[in-house]
Amino acid sequence: MRPQEINTLHKAINKHIHKHELKMAFDSLRLLINQAQNWELSQRLSDMETSYRFLLRYLVDGVTDPERSKVYQNLLASAYEVTDDVSSELLSELSGNFFYERLRTNKSLHFPSLIHEINNLYEEISLTHLLEEGAEKKQKIKIYTNLHDQILTELFERVWTFHRAKEPDIDSYRQLMSSSLLDMEDKAQIISALLLNLMLRFDENNLMILFDAYENSDDEQIRQRALIGIMLVLYLFDKRIPLYPKINNRLSLLSENPVFRLNVRTVIIQFIRSRETEQITRKIHDEILPGMMKVSSVIRNKLNMDDLNEPGSLEEKNPEWQEIFDDAGLTDKLQEFTDMQLEGSDVFMSTFANLKSFPFFYNTSHWFLPFNINYALLNDNLRDERAPDFLNMITQSNYLCSSDKYSFYFSIMQMPENYRNMTVQQFKAEGSEMRSLEKEEELLSGTKKAENISKQYIQDLYRFFKLHPRRKDFVDIFSLPLNFHQTYALSPIVSDSESLRIIAEFYFKKNFFKDAEEIFTQLSTDSDMNNELFEKIGYCRQMSDDYAGALDAYLQADIIKPDKFWTMRRIAGCYRQLNHPEKALEYYRRMEQIQPENLTVQLNLGHCLFELKRYDEALKYYFKVEYLDEKRQKALRPIAWCSFLSGKLKQAQKYFTTILLNKPDAQDYMNAGHAEWAAGNRKRAIQLYLQSIRKNENNIDRFMEDFEKDIPDLETGGIRKDEIYPMLDQLQYEISMSNDAHQAQ
Repeated sequence: MRPQEINTLHKAINKHIHKHELKMAFDSLRLLINQAQNWELSQRLSDMETSYRFLLRYLVDGVTDPERSKVYQNLLASAYEVTDDVSSELLSELSGNFFYERLRTNKSLHFPSLIHEINNLYEEISLTHLLEEGAEKKQKIKIYTNLHDQILTELFERVWTFHRAKEPDIDSYRQLMSSSLLDMEDKAQIISALLLNLMLRFDENNLMILFDAYENSDDEQIRQRALIGIMLVLYLFDKRIPLYPKINNRLSLLSENPVFRLNVRTVIIQFIRSRETEQITRKIHDEILPGMMKVSSVIRNKLNMDDLNEPGSLEEKNPEWQEIFDDAGLTDKLQEFTDMQLEGSDVFMSTFANLKSFPFFYNTSHWFLPFNINYALLNDNLRDERAPDFLNMITQSNYLCSSDKYSFYFSIMQMPENYRNMTVQQFKAEGSEMRSLEKEEELLSGTKKAENISKQYIQDLYRFFKLHPRRKDFVDIFSLPLNFHQTYALSPIVSDSESLRIIAEFYFKKNFFKDAEEIFTQLSTDSDMNNELFEKIGYCRQMSDDYAGALDAYLQADIIKPDKFWTMRRIAGCYRQLNHPEKALEYYRRMEQIQPENLTVQLNLGHCLFELKRYDEALKYYFKVEYLDEKRQKALRPIAWCSFLSGKLKQAQKYFTTILLNKPDAQDYMNAGHAEWAAGNRKRAIQLYLQSIRKNENNIDRFMEDFEKDIPDLETGGIRKDEIYPMLDQLQYEISMSNDAHQAQ
């Protein structure tokens, strides 16, 4: 059986179990077990089937069994576990997946002996620190730290690829996590390895280790990593969680702690924020960086750069620079970038995405290593006296995750010394300013530290799943909806209206309108009548092109709080989208009573009357807009087209002439051609149609599509139906003649 067939059968069995089709699940599971020739798993399946047959017999015979539900749940859970175990056993021999490659490599690593080695190593390191200063001490510490990294890497890989945990293993984990010898970085690595392990093979005992780490650790780094791991596992195996009372009891107890509920809510917000990372990265690549390159070229060409060499000129900024940035539209984009950075968005993914090829990242465990200035790979690289300050500044930065901090460090080390020193100084200057802002935020919020840690760890995870060389061998969690608030285990923890409102508002702020709308709708049924909720429900639906649903919500908001201008504008807009101009007209009339000089309202009144074919009335509003509009541009096209349709051809020609003098598009030339044709100027019409085609990059098919849409209006404007297609043929001859003349030249 090939790996793909094993995976397909694994999914099919899980689907049967979820649908409570145990007979079909057992039949398919037997195929896998026979393939594996595993006597122990075969016996487990036989025992499960026997128990199930007894349960069914008692049910059919009408025997009362108070334990039936519990037994049935245990059978479902066991079926999932046996399916996982037999699939993993088969794949461990056959699969080329990165996980199974590492599993085969790490079979010789013995968990208890690794723990013993690392404990002994820490004791030796402690004794070394008692030695006198000197080369001998430095050399020994370097040997120990390199050895420590090697053992920690082996420990990470063993935990990652470890089999289902049993009592001795659980004791070993607890010993590791409670050890006073192990650094925070070591424990953080173990937590990350456990997460990778659990993502591939659900294990209640391993999950309990994460719960222990969250509840018992004094270090916020460990707590937040453990919590993120818990939440991801609960999300990935949502269908299984109801089968494990111990997990649900643990969550129930934890949910009584307001700090836990707040932490869960914060992590949910951070994962929502991660959904915009790809969009931010694309914006930086497609808009900001090209704009910066263009501006750089303009500055060099336009400004006299030699002026910078004049005495005192280095301190004086050229005022023209800001003008160039403004003209290029970069000022607002850079401000948006800064705002996103201060808010906590992942703005550095694009910067560091290409800096993950250093040998450091060949080691999978290093992708999860918290940044540490004492780490072995950092020793002796920076000899400058300013190095400690620089490294501390990197460590303290809340704007870079650990993965990016290592990338930044290694890229700095590749620079020539003069550039490196300049970059270090610049980073220190900017870092000091950022750090002062961060300290102010920490004073305002006691939970800021936990929030920053969870944000950085999620960014580390994002880089691992998006940039690791073998990323295709992992389930990319960031390609999933990650709607934690809808899961069986976590939804009760954030089901209060305050939490749901905060989550919904964040979805809304980040333009994830479908997700926001679902929560707003839930809140609207659970709370008192609130016009703002219905407004936001309507807006979310409108942004998802559900105009009928949006209209229902806006009308509800209008009932709760009538005559609100914003709501009426949205209602009218939805009616127009749904082709009910008469209804839209009613609301624009109401809006006119509130803001009689509002040009947009006046223009839309004209549009509604136009759509109702009440052209003379529409023109009155269009002329009013033209009169009130200082630039006299908003109503030109509506007046011209409405004049054409109402037979006022001289008026139409006059306005089309004005339009053609002010950056006309292809449609303007076509419309002007219609007016000339209706006025009897057929040759002029042909020339305008040719200009329309040229404006559309000589795309005749696009012109013909647009022309076909206008045919009903041509007849309304007074053009004879029997002239239309002959005129189009004449246009084709004109195009051919023009092409022939061009080729002859």
